[in-house]
Amino acid sequence: MTDEDENKDLENLKKKFARATKTLEGSKKQAQNTIRNFEFLVEGIDRAVWDGEYVRKSFNKLEEHPEILENDLFRKQLEYLETQTSGIEVISQDIENRIQKSYGDSAYLSGAVSQSNMNMGTGATGIYSFYTEFRKSHPAVPIILKSPKENPHRKKDKLIERLGNINHSLPEKVKKISIAMANIVTLKHLNDTSHQIREFISYFLQVCDPDGEVKNMSWVEYSSPGTPTQKSRGIFAILGTTTSQSITPTIVDISKKYRELYDKLSGFAHKREGTVTPYIMMSIKTYYEEFLDYTEIILNLRDLHFQS
Repeated sequence: MTDEDENKDLENLKKKFARATKTLEGSKKQAQNTIRNFEFLVEGIDRAVWDGEYVRKSFNKLEEHPEILENDLFRKQLEYLETQTSGIEVISQDIENRIQKSYGDSAYLSGAVSQSNMNMGTGATGIYSFYTEFRKSHPAVPIILKSPKENPHRKKDKLIERLGNINHSLPEKVKKISIAMANIVTLKHLNDTSHQIREFISYFLQVCDPDGEVKNMSWVEYSSPGTPTQKSRGIFAILGTTTSQSITPTIVDISKKYRELYDKLSGFAHKREGTVTPYIMMSIKTYYEEFLDYTEIILNLRDLHFQS
C-alpha cells in the first residue's frame, strides 16, 4: 500500500468520525426538544391531577346535600360527566402506555438499560464505550496525545451527590481518587491511586449490604466458603433482597464488569518504581472513567429497580 493510499484511508476514517459526530449532535438537539416536551407534559399532568382531585373531593360532599342529587339539571350534568370520564380513562391509559414505551426507548438509547444479552453498551453509552476502548488500545493515541484529558462532559459532581444519598463517606472517597488521578507522575502514585479505586469498589459494595444479606439469597455464588463473589455482591447492590427472577443479563453484565475492572487495577498493584509512560497513563485514565461509568450504571439500575 502506498503513502497516498494510506492517506486516503485516513481521510475516509476522519470523515466517518465527522459524520458520526454531526449525526450525534443532531440527535442531541432532538433529545433536548423531547425533554422540553416531556417537561410540558409533566406540568399538564400536574394540572390535570389537581383539577381531577378537586372534582372528586367535591363528590364526597354530595352526601351532605341530598337536595342537589334530586335536581334534574344536575342529574343531566352527571350523566354527561359519566360519558366524558369514560373517555378520559381511555386517554389516560393511552398516555401511560406511550410514556412507558418512550421511557423504555430513552433508557435503551442512553445506555442506562440494555436490551442485549451480550453487551450492556447500547445507544450513546455504547458509542462512548467504543471510543473509550479505541483511545486505550489504539497505539497512535498515547503517542500523539502525551497528556490525555478527562472527558469534560462527565457529570462527576452529580454522581458524587447520588453516592452521598447512599452513604456520607462515599463522595469524599471519590473526590480523593479524582485528586490523585490529577497528580500521577510516578508508578508509586499509580499504585496508590489504583489501590484507592479498588478499595472504593469493595467499600461501596459493602455499604450496599452492611449486614451481609446477600448470603441469604438463593442465587448467591461463593469465591470461597462464606465469601460471596464480588459479582454476587454487585447484583445485590442493585436488587437487594429480591428473587432470582429479577436478575437480568444487564445486571449480571455490569456486576461482572465491576469485578473485571477490580482485576485490571490489580495489575498496577506492584508497580512502584519508575515513571509512568503515556500508554500506562492512558490505561489508568480509561480505568478511572470506567470506574465512574460502572458506578453510575449500578446506581441507575438500582434506582430503576426500586422505583418500579
